Amino acid sequence: MADARSIADALALFDQTAFNNRITATETAMADLQTRDTVALLKSYGCPLNGVGDDAPGIQAAFNAAPRGLLLTLPPIALRLATPLILQDKPFGIRGALGPNTATLGTSILIACPDAINPRKCDGFFLQNLRMQGVGAGLTSGSFVNFGASSTTTSQSARVMIDNVRMVSGYRAMTIRNVFQAQFRALRTADFNGDAVLVINSMSDDDAASVMEFYGCGIGAAKGSNCDLILFDGKGGSAKFTDCALNFGRHGISMKGGTYGTTRNIASVTQSPDTGGFRIQTTANHGVAIGTSISLIVAGVASAVDAINDTWTATAVSANEFDLEDSEYVADTYAGGTTTEEVGGRPTFIYWTGGGMENLGGDAWHLERGSGVTVVGGYFSTDGDGNVINQYESFEGRARFNGSIMRAAGGHGLNLFHGDIQLTGCEIVNNGRVYVDVDKGTIAAITDNGAGEYRITTTQPHGYQTGDRIQFQKAGLVKGQFRIANVTATTFDLPGTVYAAGQPSGGRTFRLYMGVTNAVDNGAGGIRLIATGHKFKDGDWGYFSSIGGVPNANGDRKVKVIDANTIDLLLDTAGAVPAFSGAYTSGGYARFSRSQIFVGPKAAGITIDGGLVGSSSAGLNRARFGLLVEPGAKDIRFDVKRTADGKTGIVDLSGGQLQVGGDIITQPTSDNSDRPASTKFVRNYAQPLDADLTAIAALAGNDKLLRYGASGAPELVDGIMSGTWTPTFSAVTPGNLAVSYSTADGRYMKIGRLVVFTVTLVFTPTYDASMSGDALFSLPIMSSGQSALFKGGIHTFPNGIAFPNTSPDFAVVPLGGSNAAKMLGYKTGASPTALAANAFPSGTAQTVRFTGIYMSNS
Repeated sequence: MADARSIADALALFDQTAFNNRITATETAMADLQTRDTVALLKSYGCPLNGVGDDAPGIQAAFNAAPRGLLLTLPPIALRLATPLILQDKPFGIRGALGPNTATLGTSILIACPDAINPRKCDGFFLQNLRMQGVGAGLTSGSFVNFGASSTTTSQSARVMIDNVRMVSGYRAMTIRNVFQAQFRALRTADFNGDAVLVINSMSDDDAASVMEFYGCGIGAAKGSNCDLILFDGKGGSAKFTDCALNFGRHGISMKGGTYGTTRNIASVTQSPDTGGFRIQTTANHGVAIGTSISLIVAGVASAVDAINDTWTATAVSANEFDLEDSEYVADTYAGGTTTEEVGGRPTFIYWTGGGMENLGGDAWHLERGSGVTVVGGYFSTDGDGNVINQYESFEGRARFNGSIMRAAGGHGLNLFHGDIQLTGCEIVNNGRVYVDVDKGTIAAITDNGAGEYRITTTQPHGYQTGDRIQFQKAGLVKGQFRIANVTATTFDLPGTVYAAGQPSGGRTFRLYMGVTNAVDNGAGGIRLIATGHKFKDGDWGYFSSIGGVPNANGDRKVKVIDANTIDLLLDTAGAVPAFSGAYTSGGYARFSRSQIFVGPKAAGITIDGGLVGSSSAGLNRARFGLLVEPGAKDIRFDVKRTADGKTGIVDLSGGQLQVGGDIITQPTSDNSDRPASTKFVRNYAQPLDADLTAIAALAGNDKLLRYGASGAPELVDGIMSGTWTPTFSAVTPGNLAVSYSTADGRYMKIGRLVVFTVTLVFTPTYDASMSGDALFSLPIMSSGQSALFKGGIHTFPNGIAFPNTSPDFAVVPLGGSNAAKMLGYKTGASPTALAANAFPSGTAQTVRFTGIYMSNS
């Protein structure tokens, strides 16, 4: 008992606060000692540590002298690397004090040479709390960090961690290969202008990077650049992205194989007596074992039908012959061309959840080669000529997209040439740019051209041609659209106008249509158009109007490019080749004909169900069609809501390979189109017969939708609803919490029991100590008990508020059987921790934006 009383007395006298303070002071002193020791170590090896002299030789010497590896713990200073570091066969790391946006603060590494940091089989590589910035001239190649193979071993760099690092202004941020188990947390990049910001697997098939995880990263390139954001090039392992944002640059995620064999000239193209398809004979032996199948690129073969230039699976049938598998021979005259064996491996699997991509000049998902893509939740848009999903025929794998928003692409929403893709519960809306050009012209002056007409001078070369139709914005008294006459690279006239003096400068120009100046017979009875400086590519669809004297030239047509000023019309929306008749008189306009979803001639196995196709609000749908399916496509199922705005019609040229379901919902018809709204939304697709109407009348059910099932009979399915609600912020114990909102925007879509939602909140909480517990955010519909399994993405979150339990994985999670969701932090080896309501300071405006998916109760 005496011992027990002694222990109790000691505990009573113990001062926990003082003890904690002593521990904190000790940790701080140890950290300070570590940084002072690191600075002293580097100075002892000759590092100037002033941001001017080259610190690389000293760091290299310190690394070489460290038998078990080197960890540099740095205070807020600037290092400069002007010669490459080679970090081979042992661990290396740099831990800074801070990784700020401002170049003159925190711990900075100034990159003054290509490939400044070169890990080579580092069994542990670590960068944390740093700002890395390219400086000086000459960063036109290489990477800040360039992973590669060791000269002494075939092992990879394993256990790589990049945490809270900002990389700015260079050619590439990182080339990642020969890496196993890499994690990137809160990596931020900006202002890169090379081929890609992050390049993965770009050396050969023997040094692939695999098992990579990206959490809360923001990857950006220079605005307007042709720099891809993340490029998977060649053989590689899996990569997982959670709540990441990709902005600016060209393509968001680009998957391709970049290793090729010898290019050989083609001697002849004939019909295979074995398969009935194409047989190619090369001028030299190809070296492929007979009976072996390879991936073969055929290019440059001249013919009238252009049926062979593509990537094929080819089988060697002799020392200098290939048969192209699954090809259909077309009798024609073929001349020239080359074959190239595609010998490189392909990227494997990408998993993406939450986050999104926007402000891109190319495609959000650029899929040339790969084994698979799985996406759950995300917002994907582009501002340039690209597509949200651009899937090449050479993409071998499967693609699955669930609960995602795909919008605002200048090209098609989805451009599908391979197939084996399923989209469930996705919004595919507002795609297809109206204007011909990505860039708009800026007006420098509006003057008299000497003939009493308006002359427009632009600040930069405008790129317009005589006959183009230009829209003006904020240009003084010049309002509306005009067919122009080009004068110089920076000037053009408006024929037929009457100049009025006193015009202010300023304003912008937009090219609405390319001008057509002639239509002739192409020599084979088809139509050939002269459109000087057109921007069409082979296989594009265009919309042509006001071409006088040649009636079959007007409408939506597929084009073949003859040269920079000439195109032929190959196909119309009835599946016929437009025949030349009449004689051209005058006028004519052309622009791109885009679709929310475009399916190419060899695509097969496409399912698009649930969700919405069309426009999310009036005036935003710029596409000509909701779905266009070319001849030769197979096995397509299209079962979605479509907005009734005259722009979601279906052009089906597949010959019965398309199944259509879903309903058409009412939408205002102010869609800025010169194609009137129509009630016939499905072209070339059978309408219900009397027998169908009788069967429909016999069906019963509330809140159901009608569709045609796989058997062709009508059936009822669970309904699809969309709407808005006013989201709120609260706490488990609200006390006297009061909340004012400047923005409370909630949108949802319900597909059966599946609910997909987005929330934007700008709110100011006011409270005292009576408020406590976890933060709560309201949901549109009560969730089921299964919803605890669904993690939503947080896209905007206030600076300065720490994630709970320093968790690297932070998500919105609906509460089972409730109308509320919490924000939870997930961390390996620990239970999920909820964000407390008082993490949002009282009296301070907060902004949060998040998306999620869950199952409703009913």
